[in-house]
Amino acid sequence: MITHDVDKNAEQGVGTLVSGIITDVQQLLTQHLTLFQQELHENVTKLQSAGYPLVTALSIATVAGVTLSVALALLLHDVFTGLPTWACFGLVGLILFSVAVPLVRTGKKKGASFHPASENSAQAFKEDIRCLTRK
Repeated sequence: MITHDVDKNAEQGVGTLVSGIITDVQQLLTQHLTLFQQELHENVTKLQSAGYPLVTALSIATVAGVTLSVALALLLHDVFTGLPTWACFGLVGLILFSVAVPLVRTGKKKGASFHPASENSAQAFKEDIRCLTRK
């Protein structure tokens, strides 16, 4: 009779222990996902706050750039009267294109290093999953 009670208490102890471990793992995963969500939300908010003024500025700069390009092409035509108008516009376009290509390459390189999620939270989450799936 005493042995039966000890076995029953041991089973309840193991069951409680396993249940506690499962609860801890669920809480840990929930905390990591919450942290990941918060970091992602903060990064998106930062991008939005930086993006709106940049888009507005780029729009205005585009209109200004087109206007200045036309003015420069017409100035070239007036200064170098031997060149046809289309050649002046082509020359201005070629100059602008040769400036734009390196800028695009630089932007692509810098943009490739951008990661919206924090490496720390993603690495911690991977380590937790790796520990849980270890046999």
